[in-house]
Amino acid sequence: MNPICFYHKADLDGVCSAAIIKRFVPECDLYGIDYGEEFPWDKVEGAQRLMIGGVEQNPSILEKRTVYMVDFSLQPYDQMTRLARACNLWWFDHHSEVIKWYETQLHETMIAGIRTTKAAACEICWGFFGKIAQPNDRQQEIPTAVRLLGAYDSWRKEDPKWASEILPFQYGARAEEGAYDPTHDLWQKRLLVTDYVDSVHEYDEAAPWLFFVIERGSAILRFQHQLYEQIAKDCAFVVEKHPDGWRLAGASGRMTVPELRCLCLNTPLRSSAAFDSVWDPQKHDLMLAFYLMKDGRWRVSLYSVKPEIDCGALAKTLGGGGHRGAAGFQCAALPWM
Repeated sequence: MNPICFYHKADLDGVCSAAIIKRFVPECDLYGIDYGEEFPWDKVEGAQRLMIGGVEQNPSILEKRTVYMVDFSLQPYDQMTRLARACNLWWFDHHSEVIKWYETQLHETMIAGIRTTKAAACEICWGFFGKIAQPNDRQQEIPTAVRLLGAYDSWRKEDPKWASEILPFQYGARAEEGAYDPTHDLWQKRLLVTDYVDSVHEYDEAAPWLFFVIERGSAILRFQHQLYEQIAKDCAFVVEKHPDGWRLAGASGRMTVPELRCLCLNTPLRSSAAFDSVWDPQKHDLMLAFYLMKDGRWRVSLYSVKPEIDCGALAKTLGGGGHRGAAGFQCAALPWM
């Protein structure tokens, strides 16, 4: 029974994490998933009889499937306990809310893997698998692409290379054919190439390609800025909480949103950059992008640069998740409707 990796398919941190596992565990099957989708329990629950040399052991030994969960967690969080009991689970994540939850469950279920907010999931995976795969315990150098993708997903805007490399590389990589397919040759031949572990020929081909992606990403950002500015000018509006608070119904219950001044935008372009031309921290507390999906539900993305606002905590209450500065959830009705 091959190992299986469940990865967050909606962003490049999750896809890159899956590509890293595929690099170091080639026999692993990959399964992309997003929040709000039904989890395929049939792929992990149940065990098969252990075969050695094609011969079933006597007495029979039941073997659970090895499962890697990267940049993703099940909702509600207690489903992670069920998953850990159903398989041999290795969980690599960096989302603060689910890590806080897990730390309160240590007395119930110990789950292998690494969970930390100090790095993105792809950086965590490379650090773990690269180290155990390298002879003499010498860790493989992290590829430039992994470092740049990780810096973006962890929103390390204080990095001096944020505007010149990190942000442009993210958008340039998104435009590359095969970027959202962790099995595509793009990952193994270019995005995961390092000057330490790969041949000189491969590195000489990949290195200039990285600069090309950054240049292309810079052009995309210039176009995007103009596009977002027009969309925000036509569509952005401010909603303040109802006197009694917003009562929101979500997958895991109901909540009352505290007094927040939300700058709202009806757009499927999920990025805080969509608000740049109209955001005013003196007038607004939270950025809220929303759009209607084909199943009739609304997908909502939350962003904030204010340290006192935790977008991940808000999203968690409604069955979603994310980080303090950026998170999301799905709902049947928008707060102000």
